[in-house]
Amino acid sequence: MQRPPSTCPEDWKVDDEPDPSDDQIWDALYSHANTLKDLAKKHGLELLIMQPFNQFDGWPKGHEREDWVRRKAERWLKLCSLLEVDYLQASPMSDMTNSADSQVGANDQAGEGAGDEKTAEDMRWLAEVGQRQEHPVRIAYEPWCFSPRVSDWEHCYEIVKRAVSLGFSIVSFTCQANGRLSAKTSSKSSPSTLSA
Repeated sequence: MQRPPSTCPEDWKVDDEPDPSDDQIWDALYSHANTLKDLAKKHGLELLIMQPFNQFDGWPKGHEREDWVRRKAERWLKLCSLLEVDYLQASPMSDMTNSADSQVGANDQAGEGAGDEKTAEDMRWLAEVGQRQEHPVRIAYEPWCFSPRVSDWEHCYEIVKRAVSLGFSIVSFTCQANGRLSAKTSSKSSPSTLSA
């Protein structure tokens, strides 16, 4: 059976991801969660983390996408819970809009951002919803070395401290720390304008 097409607005999706209103697609994903868990178990694997979000954090209050990304987050958190995934990873804005990889995580439209306080509020909300799942899902926030907003662990940690929520923490990823350092020492260009 072929999956029905996503109704997600073209400008808002990455890789034909489902819209929060695509009940048929989400129901199919939910109904196959046990099959995937069994397959992982059969091969001695553990489903530990998912990084499904694009453009999640920092939308200004009342922005049309603020409600949409929260409904999408609720869908993904339910799937994480059904899969018994312990962590959902979120990352700060990146302006590398032509790369699907850079968009998986959080908001890559830096011009739309409402700042650190709104990002912390969004992450707090996400962590609280994650903790309410049948299998609680923790949120891991990662700085991206090429993000124009949150490109180092110190800035990321400040957002984590502002969010102050059970189940919300920082991801300390060596690649991101080294990427930022390398960009600073090898180029006069802003790290956010460099390609990986």
